[in-house]
Amino acid sequence: MCSRVAFIKEGRIIKLEKMSTLQENSYKKFSLEGKAAIPMELFDMNGISKAEVKGNAATFIFKGNINAIMKKLAEIELRNISIEEPDLEEIFMHYYSKEQEV
Repeated sequence: MCSRVAFIKEGRIIKLEKMSTLQENSYKKFSLEGKAAIPMELFDMNGISKAEVKGNAATFIFKGNINAIMKKLAEIELRNISIEEPDLEEIFMHYYSKEQEV
């Protein structure tokens, strides 16, 4: 396996990072199930990418202070929550999407 990864967009490197740094960089993949429909506005904060909402279910990638996102999620009533490490493709898409917004 590789020890470093480069994210390339349109022929230029947008991020070069050690695999260990990417994995330790506080990226988390959240899956939520609410008691009612989850509002998309809940995910309007820095650090959230790839948010998808389908009724009372939502998924997103988060990078940042875990306490900030937990406070935000405390605004809704949840039935279930899953927090896991995203795979390399999901981290790549976070960087790729972020670069597109610039």
